[in-house]
Amino acid sequence: MVSPLSAGPEGGTQFASIAFHDVVDERAERSEDAVTTQSLVDFFDWLKAEGWTPVSIAEVSAAGKGGAPLPEKAILLAFDDGYLSFFERVYPLLLAYRYPAVLGLVTSWIDVPAGSMVDYGGTLVPRETFVTWDQVRQMQRSGLVEIASHSDNLHRVVLSTPQGNTAPSARSWAIAADSGERESDADHRARIRADLERSAARIAAETSVRPHVLVWPFGRFSGLATEAAKDAGFDQALTLEPEIADARKPMALHRYYPTHDPSLGIKAWNLGFPVRRAETVRMACVDLAPLANQTPEEADKRLGTMIEGVRALGASAIVIDVATREGEAKAWLPTSALPLDDDIFGRAARQIGSRAGVLVFARLPVEKADRLSDAALAQLGADAARNAPIDGLLIADPASATTPPLVAPNRAMLRAARAASPSRAAQLFAPAAVINPKLRLITAGAWGPADDADRRVLVDGPDRAALIKSGWLAPESTGRTVLPLEGASTAAQIAFMQAAQRKGATGFYACPWDKTNPAPLARVFSAATFPHRP
Repeated sequence: MVSPLSAGPEGGTQFASIAFHDVVDERAERSEDAVTTQSLVDFFDWLKAEGWTPVSIAEVSAAGKGGAPLPEKAILLAFDDGYLSFFERVYPLLLAYRYPAVLGLVTSWIDVPAGSMVDYGGTLVPRETFVTWDQVRQMQRSGLVEIASHSDNLHRVVLSTPQGNTAPSARSWAIAADSGERESDADHRARIRADLERSAARIAAETSVRPHVLVWPFGRFSGLATEAAKDAGFDQALTLEPEIADARKPMALHRYYPTHDPSLGIKAWNLGFPVRRAETVRMACVDLAPLANQTPEEADKRLGTMIEGVRALGASAIVIDVATREGEAKAWLPTSALPLDDDIFGRAARQIGSRAGVLVFARLPVEKADRLSDAALAQLGADAARNAPIDGLLIADPASATTPPLVAPNRAMLRAARAASPSRAAQLFAPAAVINPKLRLITAGAWGPADDADRRVLVDGPDRAALIKSGWLAPESTGRTVLPLEGASTAAQIAFMQAAQRKGATGFYACPWDKTNPAPLARVFSAATFPHRP
């Protein structure tokens, strides 16, 4: 049996990739994304001992185009931000080990005059924190260092909600601070393309080689940003998704990002991409109506109370309606599909997601289908993806009550299933996925297959004996099945949940739930800690 610490991608077109940043000599100097020199040496020694082969980005490109296949246990080494430590500590190691690497540069930082300060994620740091162009040219001549763009000025946040929230620049449709106007799709795409072209031109001017590799700042980008990168001449892009990378998908080459300088064992384990147990899913719904049309102070107070309730419940994902549920449908965010009630969805999604540490799903009002066309619903979903930091959409989509589920092992199979036979939910989801390719889809409806969704909420609750017999609660599929809690009281919901767990269920959806006293349900429901600590 292969040890999970030495297992890795099989080669061909698949490979592992890892994203490093700063490298320091002393543990006391470490920031969140820094590793020590000794930690990096230990890692390089482990790669050699365990039979890993560091490959160049050129070899990845060739494999993706049908050229020489990558070896088994291939790994791409990447270092972001252009720290001076790359030249002083990493580059000598690359020469000693003969390992190739990718160096992502933020060109505007390098162009800051010596003795000045650089705005690094909102913190001013000395210009001397980063490499110089002379050092870049020296490293490039070695043939081991691929110089990539990390943008010119996208490594920052922009205003993303009217209430003042910010988000990564390449992912967000920026709001002008003076006018409050949100940029259009065309402006979003043009802004990112112009930035990437500036970065590529600066690197070409200094090194005589125009970069074709892009390292997305923060690993965050929109679908339109990817198109802008292609327009600017980039044909490979590195993300921060902790998954095996595939050379056949050059604009989404995933990387594992080891924060807080983890031990060698943890790095090794994660690079093996071990198969983990079914994810424990705890979804709950929240209602934005209490936040609407309030003073900013009162809205923030109520939002804070809502977030504390979510934290106390211990949910792992929250579902928020993107439009009002009573009376005439009105939206909680700007959209051409519906009149605007109050622009509160974006801020609520940002605050709940970050402060409660949960995934945020927007629920489309498909129950109002008699008033909203499919085109309007699709536009509403796209605008939610465009104007709010959501992780996915929840869409009601009735399905067959006889077909067992197709268990898809990864999102590539899900996309293939959607393309082959898209359901109505998948068709409504598609425009939003163009805006944000990372979006997840949850469907809600009767007992039926979830082959075109990441998960399915079985709102009609079939008999659990039949559920087990059909395979829905088998280990390989239960992680994609979510059962709404049944019962009008908290005690009844707890009893239902405990009985379902004994049969193998791992996913539950609390809607409604007692927001005034979540503690009793949380003791059974919470995915936050064990034992539960609100």
